[in-house]
Amino acid sequence: MDYFARIFERADIQKIREFLINGVEGAGIDPRGYNERLDEALTPVRVIIEQKYPDLEDNDKIMGMVFEYSGVNRDVYMEIGLQCGFILAMQIMSNTKAQPDNERR
Repeated sequence: MDYFARIFERADIQKIREFLINGVEGAGIDPRGYNERLDEALTPVRVIIEQKYPDLEDNDKIMGMVFEYSGVNRDVYMEIGLQCGFILAMQIMSNTKAQPDNERR
């Protein structure tokens, strides 16, 4: 198999995310879908909050704060992701313009 073909086979968004966020290659690819991963992470939080705060009003207030934090977290990482994507796109464009098609290997 061609060296460059193997590079493209190894390209995976979860591995890139892990490297950009933690500076290391991830342990592997999580095959679950986005909703399943989110639900599995939220379930233990809901259970503990419901146990500690059985009063519906307190429960709703705390879950609201959790979702507010989660939303801000989502927004920040989306902005960072878009900026990283733009930087990478600019590098790709620069590399593409640097060599004519017949000189690429």
